[in-house]
Amino acid sequence: MRTYRVLGIRVDSLSFYDTLVEAERLIIRGVPSYIVSLSALTVLRARTDPEFASIIRKSAIVSCDGTGVKFAVQLLYGKNIRRVSGVDLLPHLCGLCAERGFGVYFLGSKKESVSGAVKMMKTRFPELKVKGFCDGFYDEKNVKYVVSGIKKAAPQVLFIGLGQPAQEKWINSHKAELGVPLLLGVGGSFDVLSGHLRRAPYLFQKTGLEWAYRLFMEPWRIKRILRLFDFLWLVLKEKYSIRRNNK
Repeated sequence: MRTYRVLGIRVDSLSFYDTLVEAERLIIRGVPSYIVSLSALTVLRARTDPEFASIIRKSAIVSCDGTGVKFAVQLLYGKNIRRVSGVDLLPHLCGLCAERGFGVYFLGSKKESVSGAVKMMKTRFPELKVKGFCDGFYDEKNVKYVVSGIKKAAPQVLFIGLGQPAQEKWINSHKAELGVPLLLGVGGSFDVLSGHLRRAPYLFQKTGLEWAYRLFMEPWRIKRILRLFDFLWLVLKEKYSIRRNNK
């Protein structure tokens, strides 16, 4: 597994197939491990949040989840890495779990979204063992109850859709107690899989213009979208610095 640094934040170069192979190895090994999906906004957040940066650094896999990170690796290292987004990885992992008999648990988002995602995965993979699900709008005083429920269900894979960096910090706080072999933060994937949030058409995904589609559909995202230009500027500065130092 080849590893790169984008503005000081780790990202791994793995294909979808290799990611699934590594995920299965981690599940079988049984030691609590987690996967982080890295986007341009994730990189920017980690640069100002040492705790989050440390969690990313210690993860089993840091997948490239976004055109920005893919572009940065291409510009800085001249390497073309594959995108392995959380919303795409979740169904593939469910397929693997259905085939191997591993149990899964879904945590996060609204009740109708998480239950809809579970229904969708069960329809697509009838053999999938869903050990349970819980929405992400529980009161903080009920955290112990939620953790206890997951621990009792004893899944092999836990999908957590609480948004970044909350989901990764949740994983870091509870992974040892839970004892779940593989934990994966999936952001808004439950909303997409359940049909409550429409994903950008394939053409937008292919051309790296998902941000433009999101801005059109959700104009309130303008501040987040503008941060992508901050990311681009920082990457260009790093590229210039590298070239200058190599002269």
